[in-house]
Amino acid sequence: MVNHSPTKIHIKDIEGRYTLINNEAKKLYGLTGDEGLGKTSFDLFPKDEVAAFLAHDKAVLVSGETQEAEEKFTLDGDARTYLTTKFPIFNQDQIVGIGAIGIDTSEQIKEKEKIQESEERFRNLVEGSIQGVLIHADNKTLFANQSYADIFGYDSYKDILAQDSALDHVAPHEHERMKAYSKARRGGEDVPITYEFEGIRKDGSPIWVENRGWVVNWKGQPAIQRTIINITGRKQAEEALRESQNLLNSIIENLPVALLIKNSDHIIERANSIYLKWYGFDANAIWGRRSDQIENFQPAEEVGEMNAQELEVLATGVTKTRRLERTFVDGQTHTIDITKFPIYDQQGNIAKVGSVSVDLTEQVQANQAKSEFLALMSHDLRTPLNAIIGFSDLISQQYFGPNSDKYQEYAEDIKSSGELLLSLVNDILDLSAIESGKQSLTKENLSVTDVVKECEAIIKERAQSLGVNVSMTVPKNLPLLFADRRATIQILINLLSNSIKFTPEGGKILLKATATNRHHTFEVSDTGIGIPANKIATITEPFIRGDSDPHKTHESTGLGLAIVKSLVELHDGELEIKSKPGKGTTVTVILPGGAS
Repeated sequence: MVNHSPTKIHIKDIEGRYTLINNEAKKLYGLTGDEGLGKTSFDLFPKDEVAAFLAHDKAVLVSGETQEAEEKFTLDGDARTYLTTKFPIFNQDQIVGIGAIGIDTSEQIKEKEKIQESEERFRNLVEGSIQGVLIHADNKTLFANQSYADIFGYDSYKDILAQDSALDHVAPHEHERMKAYSKARRGGEDVPITYEFEGIRKDGSPIWVENRGWVVNWKGQPAIQRTIINITGRKQAEEALRESQNLLNSIIENLPVALLIKNSDHIIERANSIYLKWYGFDANAIWGRRSDQIENFQPAEEVGEMNAQELEVLATGVTKTRRLERTFVDGQTHTIDITKFPIYDQQGNIAKVGSVSVDLTEQVQANQAKSEFLALMSHDLRTPLNAIIGFSDLISQQYFGPNSDKYQEYAEDIKSSGELLLSLVNDILDLSAIESGKQSLTKENLSVTDVVKECEAIIKERAQSLGVNVSMTVPKNLPLLFADRRATIQILINLLSNSIKFTPEGGKILLKATATNRHHTFEVSDTGIGIPANKIATITEPFIRGDSDPHKTHESTGLGLAIVKSLVELHDGELEIKSKPGKGTTVTVILPGGAS
């Protein structure tokens, strides 16, 4: 029976001589028959192996108890490992020998070593990854790399292994979903491989991760592997983007103006509620379509011009504004300003065109009513003013006989005040005529030299009386100017008068004219008090003065530059003002076109 056992069995006496060796042991030791009996381990095995055998034997003899140990044998170059159980053999309470039963564990050890090597290679591989890796079976953590621990704020992967559950660092509201996914995955059901879940870091702070999960073989048993990356930053960016988009949408939809956005192919990508309300469109009916494909989108005669303007904005990035009349869904004609502007992509390239439309109907109507009222009032005021000025002049000239000095002074005051008031009325009348559209231009070919000389004659006496030096520079042979004579003279007179009013005694004023084939330029420079930088933007508005000090008395209505601006715009020209307080002001007028 002993000889047929698949385990090696031998018995030694207390002197270490073999008294029994079964067939399995003989095969291991390379023996046949009885040749091993009576011999010791020194006779059969290498000395370096014998020391371990004898140490195990001695432990049994000393303790009198069974001992278990791994013993290694090398015979004919073949290394084998046996798990050997050694026990004492008694005779009347005396140990008379040592028995040994050994099971060959060589293959199991090799397999275990292979598994350990595989695990080591796996750990070395995943430890070099920035992705967190965790393997679990029924939520019992079997493996975790350092990156997994780092992501959740733990010092070591061993902290993860020590947790009771692989769900300990998963937000509680995610537990049921995670369990369901794991169960379904083990059962071969179709569940998402990649998904996001909210976790909890060691310090209790929330964290978002993206997980890829699948079934793996772990030490011969099925398990679930998680491979995660930290996406908290991405989630925060997405949330910030959502908030930004919601804010932008809220602003767009609550703007008191109409907004339209088209791409570079004139396809509508966005229209806000005001735009849809004005024209009675449904968003789904116009979004994603070209403007020329939408019925009644805009008058046919405007399509080409609008597309050309949009292409210009796309090409140059320059904002364009134009005023036109449009019929709204209410059937009424409205005056609107449309401003087209570029929209840039992330690379800084112009990708779209935005249009903002402002309904100016009420403003235009109010301005029209104001201008008509002012024109009427100015006309009614001018008639009695002319009479006041005329009679005061007669009195001051003493046509009706001598006056006392006091009455002479009164008459002159009445006349100068009347003239100032008449100047104001005339300015109001001119401005209201322009704003109401009643000011028409009669353009003709003008000699710039003649125009400048006429202006010089008008303002020369006043400038001299105030001690201001006015000079004119007009090159010879300037091209003729095609413009309205009266308007051009009024522009220059107003500019020169302004300079005279605000230039102290001894100051200088220069009117310089230049021209090219495309435009004429008039530049009026003075050494006056100048205009504060914060006033330049509004100085051309009616009744605005650059010097608002109530203690300084300049005879100025505040309409001169407003009229200049309006007359320049009627000529499709440009007005530019540069000034330094205490140094002076330069006003430049550019009128387009040469002689007709």
